[in-house]
Order: sequence, then structure tokens, then C-alpha cells
Amino acid sequence: MSPSTPDGAPRYLAPRLIESLVADGPGWASESLRRTVRRVALTLVADWQVVMVLAALASLGWGAWQLATACAALGGYALVAGYSRRRLPVWFVAGAMAALSAWALVAGGHPSSVLVLAACWQTNFASLTAGFLELRGRAVAQVVLAAVAVAATVALLLPEWGPAMPITVVVTQIAIIVALRWGLRSVLALTATADADVAAAERTMAQAAVTRRLSAQIAEDAAVLHDTAINTLGAIARGGAATADVDQVREQCAHDVVLLDSLVRERRDLAGEDRTLRDALAASGLPVERRGLDDASLDALTRRLDRRTVAGIVGAVHEARRNATKHSGAASVVVSTAVDAGRLTIEVRDEGVGFDGDVPEGRGIDRSIATRARAGGFTARIRTAPGAGTSVELGVALRPEPDAGGTDDASGAGEAASAGRPSFPLDVEILLTNLNHRAGLLWGLGVTAVGVVLTVNGGTRRLDVLLPMIAIMALAWLGARTWARRSPTWLGRTGLIVATCAVFALSAAASGFGTDHVIDWQALAATGPAILLLSTRPSTRVLVALALAWTGVAAAIAALVLPHSPTASGNVAVAAAVGIVFAAFWARAQRVAEALARRTADVRGRAAEAQIAEAAERAAQLSYLRWVDAGLEPAVALLRAIADGRSNPVDAATRRACDEEERHLRQLLPISPELVHLGHHLVPLLRLARDRSVSCTLRLGDRDTEDEAVALAVSGTIRTVIEAAGTGDVVMASVFPVHDGLQLTITGPPRALVALDASGRAPGPGAVGVEVAVEASADLAVALAVFPDVGRSSAGP
Repeated sequence: MSPSTPDGAPRYLAPRLIESLVADGPGWASESLRRTVRRVALTLVADWQVVMVLAALASLGWGAWQLATACAALGGYALVAGYSRRRLPVWFVAGAMAALSAWALVAGGHPSSVLVLAACWQTNFASLTAGFLELRGRAVAQVVLAAVAVAATVALLLPEWGPAMPITVVVTQIAIIVALRWGLRSVLALTATADADVAAAERTMAQAAVTRRLSAQIAEDAAVLHDTAINTLGAIARGGAATADVDQVREQCAHDVVLLDSLVRERRDLAGEDRTLRDALAASGLPVERRGLDDASLDALTRRLDRRTVAGIVGAVHEARRNATKHSGAASVVVSTAVDAGRLTIEVRDEGVGFDGDVPEGRGIDRSIATRARAGGFTARIRTAPGAGTSVELGVALRPEPDAGGTDDASGAGEAASAGRPSFPLDVEILLTNLNHRAGLLWGLGVTAVGVVLTVNGGTRRLDVLLPMIAIMALAWLGARTWARRSPTWLGRTGLIVATCAVFALSAAASGFGTDHVIDWQALAATGPAILLLSTRPSTRVLVALALAWTGVAAAIAALVLPHSPTASGNVAVAAAVGIVFAAFWARAQRVAEALARRTADVRGRAAEAQIAEAAERAAQLSYLRWVDAGLEPAVALLRAIADGRSNPVDAATRRACDEEERHLRQLLPISPELVHLGHHLVPLLRLARDRSVSCTLRLGDRDTEDEAVALAVSGTIRTVIEAAGTGDVVMASVFPVHDGLQLTITGPPRALVALDASGRAPGPGAVGVEVAVEASADLAVALAVFPDVGRSSAGP
């Protein structure tokens, strides 16, 4: 049986190689890695073109100016593409490198030429570049086609080199792209896991934030309800001294209506659509003379304010304009907008009759504008005088400008990260450590495997030095593997520096120190232990020690062979440059990856916080549904009728109506604001019972459920009883936590609970498998059900 993927598809090597490595909807970690790989791969291209220019001029003199110019042009374009804010096309870069490699091989003419060795590594780096820049499956085809083209060029134009060279080119490039894509798949899997973990954490945080915000809003609304409608209705119902001053009662009712309207009307408007500052200038009342900011500027400023604040400002401006229309006698109003020192100012001014500048609290403009300002977090200043018109000036502090982010520019990333880490659950350092460790191990294993393939394929056939070289590389990998997530000791790092130098020296010996089979020189072999060292994120002192040791060994070998063959000395320098340039490429990739990761994580964190806050605010605005479902409108209508003089607060019928409304609303207060899910479904039952003239009492604990199906099932069970009850019946329901869920107990007349006893099951979509036990006497019945609550959460601070 063939091994299979999780979805059952066979895991054959060829299909896996050509699969795209680009995930749908990349997260911050995967995107940071891809941007890093792109930039640093293009930098590697630019660096190696410098080597190619030097090798061409050293081998052929100024006669190679055309080749040198082409290499310099390609390197310059790669450098610009890597650091440009615009995403320039790079699909042709790897192919251009391969074409220049074929040109240089033919121009070099001899297998021992310095230019030929540099060209061979140009081909290898072209394959690496293709794999880094193209994460889709066509990268494999690009590398194979380029390798075949280079091999065919050598076979046709340099037949004296024999068949070994073309075969080695094709085998080497296939080995490179296979190892590279295998390693990239593993590294990208790690970043994809990090992205998934962050997304899950953000969802959890968003849910918790919404619950906290909604609970706080409900508690705040309940306090407003208690301090306004319930107290006022109760005072009117009781009569006596509290209603002796009818005008004062009407004024209090008018004040309560404004506040209660905000529970329903204004937040319903907020929840229904996003308001913008431009809405404040919409046609209404007197003509508007507009001064200051244009629409585009107002839209930009809207994004720097909370939705609640924007809605409050829009409402306050409209109210100021309405007041001017009704009372000023002016022909128009002037609305001025300006920004200064991070603060937005909006002034509504008319040249009308004005009024006495003292604004009584709770009356007129204070009730309609100042109350909105206090609730929306902005200031309102009213200036007026008889005959001098009226000015209403609103002011609010703006949030900082949004971070542009999203570019490949990593400059300043370190400062951005150090200024403040994202507060969502993400540890960038852990991810970077794991990413470096995995990438280092994969490279060390991959370059060792390629060394084995090249040795088996023939190459220099110096097994006496190649086998010890491969053994050192394997031992270095095993040592790094045993460190796992621990930091290696100074002895371990010293061992890797020694291993790097030893592997380079042995690879040089296998090629006769630059005199024999130089095109088969495994110059990247030394990067195996070197990259393993870099994956430990060593200090600058260790990096300097590695660079000095490596260049020192290379310089020593080059100096030893220089008297015998300047060409061989040049080959040693080129081979050393291969490994050192690639190690520098890796170190640069680490640095850029860390900077981009921290910057991207910081931007993602702030974006996540903003999104969570927005979701929480939207949920808070939707809390008005709780009061709509509870039947708040009749109480508001009654208070408005008293405020407008249509009902007399001392009339017996009005007092009875107030008593009924007060008793109904007071039932809402014991329902804990922590019951965000249960409360949403249980509050409407009180209105249902009232409409059916059923006396319903809910006794609830303080533990909510996170399972919406459980909340629906509990409310559905109670609803069934209320709907079956008759006029004047009394129904009592209690919901309290038990060890394995929520226990619902309902008492009421037998004729009401018989609906539950008939099926033996609780109604509702979440009630599958929940049995309801009913016991009844002649006058009273009791129903008991336990709802398993897998997603329950204890309420509380």
C-alpha cells in the first residue's frame, strides 16, 4: 500500500514536488518568510554577479566586457527588485542566470578556468534562486529545463569535455531543487502552524472581548434603566410628594426618554450601518455653508475615531442644526471643520437671535448635545448671547495615523518591534528560534545528501577525502540535532567552526586544491556546519570568529598553491566565495526575517486589537436588542406621553400603567449582565409572558453558556411552557449550574407543563438527547432537565 496524505492522496515524490507551496490566505508568519526569501534571494543574485564580473575579467581580461556588463546589469536589476517598494517582475531572473552561466562556460573554454568554476556555481545559484522566488510547482520545470539547456550547450559547443560534465549539471540541479523544495515545505509548514495558532488565539480573544464588552454594556444599560425609567415609573405609581410638582415630573420623564432612546434608537442606527463624519453635513434643516476639510479628509479622520464617537458627533451636529432651524431665525448655518495638533474640531454656528448663555443641566441643548458628548467621549462647548447667534463647538482627540505596513521595507523594524510587542498571544522569539533551528537542520541535512549524490555520481572520485568530509558534515548535523531547542555551549559552537574549516579543506583537497576537476568542487559543503552554527543565532563575536577562520583557511590554501598555479589559487578564492557568500546570504536572511517578523507581528497585533475592539463595540451596540426584546418601548412611550402632557402623572389610570411597567422592567435587573448568551434568549420570554398575561419569574445563576445551542434549548423549553399557560397562570423557572452542565427547573400549572411531558424531550435545536422529567399534582407541576454544556465558562471578573 502506498503511503498517503491525510486526505488519502498518495504521497508520491513527483506530485509532491510540483505542488504549490503557497497557502491560501497566508498569515503573518508565512508572509514574512516569503517576503524575506524573495528579498534575500535577489540579494544573493546581486552578490554573485559581482563574483562573475571579477571572474570574467580575471580570466579573459577586457575582452569579457560584454559578459561582465550583462552580469552587472542582472545583478543591478536583482538588487533594485529586492529593495523596491514596487513589486518588480523577477520570473526571468533564474533563467537569465542560467543563460549567463552557459555563456561563461563557453567563454571560459577550459574546465580548470576560474570563470568556468564561477559559471558552474552560477548554474547552482540559478536553481536555488528559482526555488526561492517561485514557490509554485513550475519551479521544478524551470530548473530542469534550464539545466538541460546548459548541459546541451556544453555538450554541443564543448564536446572535448566529454559527457560527464553535462550529466553532472543535470543531476546537480535536480538534487538542488528536490532538496530545496523539501526543506521549504517543512519550514513553511512551521510558519503555517504558527499562523493557525495565532488565528485560533485571535478568535478566542475576540470571543472573550465581545463577551466582556457586551456584559459591561448590558450592566451599564441596566444601571441607566434603574436610575431613569424604573425609579421614575415607581415614583409616579406610588404618587404622593414625588408627583406634587407636575412640571418637574414631566421634565424628568423627558430626560429619561432621551437616555432610554439612546439604548434603542441610536445604537440601533449604529449597529445598522457605519456612520461617517460626512453624514454630519447631510441635508437637514437650514442650508449649510461648509468650511474646512473636504470629504476625503473627513473619511480619513473617520477611521481614526471610534464608531460610537462618530455617531455621537453626527447626532450632536444634527441636533445643533435642528436647534438653529427651530429657534435661531437665521437663513443658514456655518459648519467648520479643522484639525490641529491631533485634535478634530467641528463648529456649528448661526447668526440668529441667540439666547442666555447659561444652559441648565438636563434641559434643551444639554440634554440633546452635551449628553451625546459625554457618552461619545468628545467635548461640546456652547457659546451664545441674545442677538449674537449660537456656536456649538465639538472637539475630539484623534487616534494616531494607521501604520502603512505591508511593504517589504524592513528599515526601522527593530525599533518598531522594540517600541511595543503585540498584545495578542504570539511569541515572535519562539517562532524565530524554531524557524532558524528547523531551517538550519534542513539545510545541513540537504547539503549532506547532495554531497552523497554528487560523490556517488562520480565527480573527483577522491573517496579518501570525500568520505571523511561527508562524515564530518553528518556528525555536525547529528550534534546540532541533539541540541534540539537548547542553546549549544561554546564548545559546540567552536566544534562547528572547526567542522566548517575542515570540510572546506577536504573539499579543496578533493579537487586537487583547484587544479583537478574544479567543476566538481563541492564548494557548498562547508555551508552545512556553518549554517548549523548560524541557526543557533550566535553572537557577533562568534560570527566574526567563523568568518576569520574560514577566510583564513581559504587564504592559506590559496597562498600555498599560488606559486604553482595562479589559476588554482583563483579557483580556491572562487570556491571560498561560494560558501562565504551563501553563508552571508543566510545570515542576512535571518536578520531580515527577524526584522520583518517583528514588524509584521507588531502591525498584525495592532490590527487584531483594532478588529477585536471593533467586534466588541459592534456587539455592545447590538445590546439594544436585549431591551427591545424585553419590551422597553411601551415604557418609553408612556414616559413620552407624560413628558408631552398627553398623560397626567397624578391620574389613577396613568399611575396603574406606570406600576405595571415598573414591575415588568424591574424583572430585568436580576438577570446578570454576565449571562450574555442565556440572557439574550431568556429576556424575550418576560415580554412573551407579559403579552400573554402570564406571571413569569426567572431565577438565574451567574454562569453563562458559550454554546448557543444550549441557550436556545433552555429558552425553548421555558417558551413551550409559557405558550401553553393560560391567562393569570404563574410560571417560575430557575437555571443554575451543576457539575456537568445547566439544570433547568420549571414550576407551573399542570396544563402548561403537559406539553413537555408529552414528548419527554426539551424543544429547540440544541436539545437532542435531553430528557425532561415532569412530576405533577392536582394544582402544580415541576419539570426538571439537565443540559450538558461542553463550552461553558464561569462568569465573573
